[in-house]
Amino acid sequence: MFAVRADSPFKDGRDLADRLKRDPKSVAIGFATALGSHNHIAVGLLAKAVGANVRALKVIAFKGSAEAMTALLGGHIDLVTTAAGNAAEQLAAGKVRVLGIAAKTRLPGPYAAVPTWKEQGIDVVFGGWRSIMGPKDLTPAQVAYWEGTLAQVVATPEWKTDLERNYLTGDFTLGAQFKRDLAAEYDAMKTILTELGLAKK
Repeated sequence: MFAVRADSPFKDGRDLADRLKRDPKSVAIGFATALGSHNHIAVGLLAKAVGANVRALKVIAFKGSAEAMTALLGGHIDLVTTAAGNAAEQLAAGKVRVLGIAAKTRLPGPYAAVPTWKEQGIDVVFGGWRSIMGPKDLTPAQVAYWEGTLAQVVATPEWKTDLERNYLTGDFTLGAQFKRDLAAEYDAMKTILTELGLAKK
C-alpha cells in the first residue's frame, strides 16, 4: 500500500501518478529495508505504469517499515510504500491516507474504502511472498511429505486468522506450478530492477 500523511496534498492515486510523471524527484519516497526490496520494486512498477522516469525517483531506504512510517508522520518524507499490516493502525486513526494498494482486490477493515491501483486505471498488481525450499536432492517421498504437511498447515483456522490479521492473501502453490511462478517472477523482477539501475541486462 502507498500511504501519505493525512494532510498531504495528494488526495488520491491519480494525484500521485500525475506528480511522479511530471516531476519524479519532487516526491520523497520511503520504504524498508533496502534498495531493490519488494517495497522499492512496487514504487518502480507504479512509476513505470504511469510513464514516469523510473531512475529519477527520489527514494530513501529505512532499516524497517516502522522507521519509514515515523519519518512520514514527522513530515520528513512524502510517501511510504509498505505491507498493509504496517499502516493499518495509522489509517484507522486518521493519521495517514492510503492512495492505493497494489492488490488484485480491495482489502478489508480500514482499507475497505481504499481502491486498488487497477480501479484507478493504473495497471499495478504486486506483493511480497514467502516460500519454503529444501535442498535439490530431496527424494519424491520427502517432497510429498512436506507438500502434504504444508497443505495441512494452510488449511488451519489459525493460518487463516493470521492472514486476515496481517491483511495477507493465501495464494498457496506447490511443485511445478510454483516453479513456473518463480520463473515468471524472476523475469519480471529482473526487468524492473534493471530499469531502476540495480541490475544488469
